[in-house]
Amino acid sequence: CWIRNCEPELKRFDSILSKQDYVLGNELSLADFMFAPEVDQLQFLGLLRDFPNIQKYLDRLTKNVKGYQKCWNGAEEVVMKFKASQPAPKKEKLVLNGHPLSQPCRSLQWYIDYSGKEVDVHFVNVFGGEHKSNSYLKKHPRGQVPTLEVDDEFFLSESTAILNYLSEGGALAPKNLKEQTKLNEYFGRHLSSIRKMTVEVFFYGMFGKENKEEKMAAGFEIVKPELKRFDSILSKQDYVLGNELSLADFMFAPEVDQLQFLGLLRDFPNIQKYLDRLTKNVKGYQKCWNGAEEVVMKFKASQSTKSP
Repeated sequence: CWIRNCEPELKRFDSILSKQDYVLGNELSLADFMFAPEVDQLQFLGLLRDFPNIQKYLDRLTKNVKGYQKCWNGAEEVVMKFKASQPAPKKEKLVLNGHPLSQPCRSLQWYIDYSGKEVDVHFVNVFGGEHKSNSYLKKHPRGQVPTLEVDDEFFLSESTAILNYLSEGGALAPKNLKEQTKLNEYFGRHLSSIRKMTVEVFFYGMFGKENKEEKMAAGFEIVKPELKRFDSILSKQDYVLGNELSLADFMFAPEVDQLQFLGLLRDFPNIQKYLDRLTKNVKGYQKCWNGAEEVVMKFKASQSTKSP
């Protein structure tokens, strides 16, 4: 913004200095003593590349005018000392803490694989209680997954916020206010209703003990209207928000695909076609699905070996 405000004056003086040696003519004047120390500092920022006549003017002062080189050297020394005194910027090293049985974690892992974003993924042993350890609670006070570590002081713990952060500047980041608003609208619906596919159905199907079937059936009745709604939406378009893949798909698919483990998608053919489309066409989704399937199978096997 600052350089844009200065640009007209720089252009004006670059034009003037294409016709004469100094600010007011071909002779040094007091005007040069005021002008040069203002513009020469822009060289520290690399902002004089488009003004060749000003650069030649400054070279002329250096060669021909007593004291200017000393003035420049003094400014350069102060700038270098100031830069050296500043703390080094924190290097961003992203670490995603998660577990593949967590749907939000699978969403984020899928996006990382899809985008090629450089993120270290740390497996959190939730069944061993790692997520409740003191060291982990410093990152996520509620002791849940996922958590994204950006640096030693900055952590994110909501999956939609993490996805927005990771996708910033990427191919799927919203390109305008309309796209961002549509995505935000979906994220709101996702957290208030789509997540119930996990809370009301999947958890009972996987972890329930008493009245498991009844609770799962009751939960399924809660989420069935949303499944019908999205089955209808996906009969008219390829993806959640239209005919192009969006960040909404990364949140939606890992919630609904788990219902296949429980045989609950038979009546929603368009959702099944949608999941097949992701498997065939979208990088990383098959890996996301395989990871979930592997964890579920291992968990089921571990439960069957336990004494009743």
